[in-house]
Amino acid sequence: MIADRYEVVGASFIGGMAAVWPCYDTILERRVAIKVMPGSAEKRRIRDELCALLKMRSNHVVQVYDVLNLNNDLAIVQEFIEGQDLFDDDLAPNNENEYLKLLWQIASGIANIHDLGVIHRDIKPGNMKIDPEGVVKIFDFGLARDEGPSAATLGFVGTPGFAAPELYSHHVTFTAAVDIYAFGATALFFRSSRSPPTS
Repeated sequence: MIADRYEVVGASFIGGMAAVWPCYDTILERRVAIKVMPGSAEKRRIRDELCALLKMRSNHVVQVYDVLNLNNDLAIVQEFIEGQDLFDDDLAPNNENEYLKLLWQIASGIANIHDLGVIHRDIKPGNMKIDPEGVVKIFDFGLARDEGPSAATLGFVGTPGFAAPELYSHHVTFTAAVDIYAFGATALFFRSSRSPPTS
């Protein structure tokens, strides 16, 4: 039991620097996902993700429910989406209509994110799932930044093949355009099952 409320109901999913535990909220009687990132750097990232998610009110972005302090590690309790992410070949669109519907939903989610002045910075099929109603949900805001002075970093951070060329510089100042590039790379992936080359 986590925080005397959340019951772990499955094995954790390890992705990047985080562990995500599928849990059951015994008070509200619903499944949730609890994302934990240990360590100082990851604590900063999870704060960034939390700040971004708290701003979101979109059908195409996962919803955050709660924030926990677990042995000095921050954790986000968020909407649980069953199944695999969109890198799974079984979830690939089967025809033109499905392809366009998928892209429209992803574009809508990115537009909602940008409307709040947030840059996701890691748009890719691996950070998207489809809920039981067929709605695409974008998640993993660990690299997100607000537009403006905070939209800068030292060294490459992102996913090769989906990261915009400017992100490969040593000192990077970026804009929401990096998400637009990643959207194009994602569209290419769904069309051809491959991402753009990294060089």
